Amino acid sequence: MAVPKFFEFFEIFLNAINDDRLHTAKEVREIIAGKMNLTQADIAEMSPSGGHTKFEQRVSWAKTYLNKAGLIETPQKGKYRITEAGRKALQSGEKIDVLTVAKTLKEKYNSSVNIVISGNYRLGDIKDNIADLTKIKDILNYEPKVFFKEGISRFVDWVETQEVGEDNYNKSIEEMKAKGLYK
Repeated sequence: MAVPKFFEFFEIFLNAINDDRLHTAKEVREIIAGKMNLTQADIAEMSPSGGHTKFEQRVSWAKTYLNKAGLIETPQKGKYRITEAGRKALQSGEKIDVLTVAKTLKEKYNSSVNIVISGNYRLGDIKDNIADLTKIKDILNYEPKVFFKEGISRFVDWVETQEVGEDNYNKSIEEMKAKGLYK
């Protein structure tokens, strides 16, 4: 197994320290490696820069993002603890990928359309991304008020009140292909 991307450590990191105790980086890495069934070869694989292993770097990046999001805190140098916001994030189960969104919309609209993942993409499409609400929280003091399921339900309710226009999806794909923007 290859070492997962840093964002794939978020949930397991939070679960590893979800006990009100302070944990060292080494403890957290050991718990994560065990729960993810990483081999010694996975854990020992060096990063291209050579200073640390990929595993150490990616767990460290996960810690950085979790800390910035307020989901963990570092009350002492090198020791981490989950915050109340971290506990709420774990309870919410808010780990949502595009396929989950598509399946949820299909269900909400009572649709029989097949969901097809073609592997095609548009130039500029992002392969992986993570929503980081840090700036909107810092600048506008914004906090989400609803979780995904409620938010998507509200969205569908709103959409159903809108006038339906002409479907130009296929036309848009052909235009992008003609302009070399669709691979």
